[in-house]
Amino acid sequence: MIAQVYGILDPDEALAVIAAGADYIGICPPQYAGYDDTLTEVVSEETTSAILQATKGLCKRVLIALSDDPQVTYNMVERHHPDVIHISAPNFAATPEVVAHIRALDPAIKILQAIAVGSAKDIETARHYAGFVDMLILDSANPDDGMIGAAGVGHDRVLDRAIVEAVDIPVIVAGGLGPDNVAQVIAETHPWGVDSLTGTNKIFPDGSFVKDIELVRAFCQNAKAAGQKL
Repeated sequence: MIAQVYGILDPDEALAVIAAGADYIGICPPQYAGYDDTLTEVVSEETTSAILQATKGLCKRVLIALSDDPQVTYNMVERHHPDVIHISAPNFAATPEVVAHIRALDPAIKILQAIAVGSAKDIETARHYAGFVDMLILDSANPDDGMIGAAGVGHDRVLDRAIVEAVDIPVIVAGGLGPDNVAQVIAETHPWGVDSLTGTNKIFPDGSFVKDIELVRAFCQNAKAAGQKL
């Protein structure tokens, strides 16, 4: 059971999150004007590079791609060469052609495609993506803007389990997960991994946040203990 923790803001936080048990860390570089202004987890290109350099070889480093412009994702891969690129844009998703282009830029990279789980048709969507991406992440749509992820809410875990059973690639389950509910969700869905953003944050009155390392540690410990019971 791998534990993935998103919203890393600087190299020191990244190292603390890894020491607390995270196997994968997620970073959000700048992507396009307007949307970035609404995301407190966006870090500069320089900070992205610093986090990647500080954590090389210590964990799997994931960059999240949120732009509908595929060139933005290609530029991200070419500049930073993360271990994983997480495609989670509202109107841009992986295709065989997109995957081929990314692999031409970096043959070692893994492609993680997000699915906003909402209905039984998502099972067929997952089967489609499983034909050419490396991993899937099952997340919730944000009720405010329809974006995939960072919503802090759950979704239908029966559908998550059905998708896990329908595909033969690794599946990460996300959506409102924290130390308090991760074990139950793992028992219900039998995923390859679990992901946390909002559930491991310490949030300040202005809406900004840092990772709460004790919550991260509890999340990772509870996830891995639950994984051993599957």
